[in-house]
Amino acid sequence: MEDQVPDIGTLGVTFMKWLQPKRPLRPIRKERKKVTMQNLAGQEVKVIVNVIHAFEVPVRKDVDTIAGGQQSPPFSMVPVRPFVEVSFQGVSARTMAAEGANPTWNQNLQLLLKPPSGDYSPGSLQSIQDNLYLHLFDEIIVDLLEDDRMRETNIHQRLERNWLGSLQIPFSTLYFNSRIEGTFKLYSPPVLLGYEKAAHHQFSGITVSGDSQQTLPPRDATFLSLFITIQPALNPPEPFKEKLESNELAFMEEHLENWELQVAKQVPHRKVKTLVIDISGKSVCITRFFRPLAPPVLLAGQQATEEMAARFVSMIPVIGGSTLFPGLFDIWLTSDQVLRLLSGDSEDHAVLLCCFLMYLGKKAWLLLGTGIPHGPTAYVLTREEEQHGFNYWLWDAASGQKYSIQDSFCPLQKVFCLINDENVWANVQREELPRHTRFNVTHRSDWWPVFGRNVAAPMGSVQPATLDYIATSVSATQMLQDRIEKQLKDSLMKWRKTSRTLWNRYCIATLRKLLPALEHAMWNSQNLSSPNHIQELQHILGSHKMCGFPINLPYTNMEAIVEAMKATGVHYNENPDVEFALAVYIHPFPNNVLSVWVYVASLIKRR
Repeated sequence: MEDQVPDIGTLGVTFMKWLQPKRPLRPIRKERKKVTMQNLAGQEVKVIVNVIHAFEVPVRKDVDTIAGGQQSPPFSMVPVRPFVEVSFQGVSARTMAAEGANPTWNQNLQLLLKPPSGDYSPGSLQSIQDNLYLHLFDEIIVDLLEDDRMRETNIHQRLERNWLGSLQIPFSTLYFNSRIEGTFKLYSPPVLLGYEKAAHHQFSGITVSGDSQQTLPPRDATFLSLFITIQPALNPPEPFKEKLESNELAFMEEHLENWELQVAKQVPHRKVKTLVIDISGKSVCITRFFRPLAPPVLLAGQQATEEMAARFVSMIPVIGGSTLFPGLFDIWLTSDQVLRLLSGDSEDHAVLLCCFLMYLGKKAWLLLGTGIPHGPTAYVLTREEEQHGFNYWLWDAASGQKYSIQDSFCPLQKVFCLINDENVWANVQREELPRHTRFNVTHRSDWWPVFGRNVAAPMGSVQPATLDYIATSVSATQMLQDRIEKQLKDSLMKWRKTSRTLWNRYCIATLRKLLPALEHAMWNSQNLSSPNHIQELQHILGSHKMCGFPINLPYTNMEAIVEAMKATGVHYNENPDVEFALAVYIHPFPNNVLSVWVYVASLIKRR
């Protein structure tokens, strides 16, 4: 039987295949088929972390040259050997050590997922409260050979590590999103003794173009590019779809549902919300969650500023909605409930901050969209009137940070809708990246409002008229501060099983004096690593080489603070002459909201 003569179409496809690049420059990740629970019997489920590259990693520097006024040469080779360690459910894996401030690894790390009792059902996986931790370290090779004549035949080295930054991703985020991909800003301490940013030699400021020219301070952050997934891919649980009893009138409920359907037809991938569930389990119109609320007074005789309000909200612990209320209910808390429970998810924090900013006279909206690394998220958008028009800013209520909408490193990636006490606007323009989005909600071609001439927003707010603030006990805070410091010192000595731990009491007293200033600097967006901070340590730096940092976190429990310090690996220093200093400061905000600062440092006497 003769072969079929190829037609023109077949030949065209063949020629196209020949012309395709063997390795495309922009490869696209294929979506993998999700596996049901029944098919997982006897299989291993792995969390796979592809660590791609990092940039703006701090480089080593002996910090006492800062205060002395000596300037490093602009192109001096300052060594740093960064590596990333990933830990999950008590198991760790690490990359190889790279070199330089902008390292590339492109390395896959695999960690086994251990569900409760080996149960891979959606309910069981949803209950996992473990976090995936990624820590950036600098690997230091210490040469222990004292006789140069032996170098050709002997190698005697010790590896040390210094912590540079970290990223924490709840497992629930990975489970609900199936995969996490992007460039993430690491949590970096406000001061990193012994290190500096190489970029600080080159840039004094960054100019942002927008509605008005804004000069931002040099970017004092480190970024890490990652791709994280679960293999085999797991089916996330189905969202709760049963219709609940509503506090709204029937015609209002019908109007809101019809509008959501129209938006879904126009922009199907953008999730907008009009009805949310309150703590009683009934649905309520989302606009009722907004009203001006006075933030607490943090300094006697001075009204709270935007930064103070954002700082207060960011010190309320963030807990994912699925952890706070098991099941896929998206329950929204009022501001007094957040302060009573001392916890909430990203929406609860953003609503509280939005109400505070409205009280301070700002034009503010709640913005729903997606961000990295947490997926669906909520921010606050504010509008500032400038000489040549309006300027818009984004507030991350969970971290207290403020971003220009022109900032390409803002964690918010997509804008879905805006909400305030007057209306809900769906973003129907083609663009959804914040820096490309037009935020004038009066333009109907860009934003679809749910309420208009025919139907107005329902009157009355579910928020209280005022929030009650109760002063936190100073004596109880002091007792907790002493208890945390003792626990951390005991833990550090326990982790260093084979070595004696010496404490430098003079340095401890100095660090304790520095910590309150670090907290107050957070209220004013000041440059925390100012020469004044180094000047205070100058008398110690003259006689000791010092590495260390302060870490800050909201108070949840003792275990979280101990775990945060252990993760920095400060106890790995095995130099026989090393001394340690550790100081704790707790700043009490009203209503038992506590900001915990831990300053830890290692000191080695100069020879």
